[in-house]
Amino acid sequence: MSKSLDKHLFNLKFAAKQLDRNAKKCDKEEKVEKSKLKKAIQKGNMDGARIHAENSIRQKNQVSTYNDFPMILMMIVCLLEYYCFYCCYCYYFIISVTSYV
Repeated sequence: MSKSLDKHLFNLKFAAKQLDRNAKKCDKEEKVEKSKLKKAIQKGNMDGARIHAENSIRQKNQVSTYNDFPMILMMIVCLLEYYCFYCCYCYYFIISVTSYV
C-alpha cells in the first residue's frame, strides 16, 4: 500500500478511537446529569430538573451517535485494506503470469 493510503487509514482508525472515547465521556456526563436531575426533583426545583433532563437526553443521543460512527469507520478501513491487498495481490499475480508467457 502507498504511504498516503496508510496515513489515511491510520487517521480513520484514530478517529474511530476518538469517537469511542467521546462516547464514554458522554455516557459519564449523562450519569452526572441524571444524578443532578434526581437532586433537583428532591429539592422541588422543577425548572432545574427540566434543564438537567434535557441535558441527560442530549447526552444519551450523543452516546448513540458516537457509538454508531466508529463501527462504520472501522468497516470502511477493513474494506479499504482488503481491496488494497486484493489489488496488490492481483497485480503481482498478473506480473508473475505474464513473465512466464
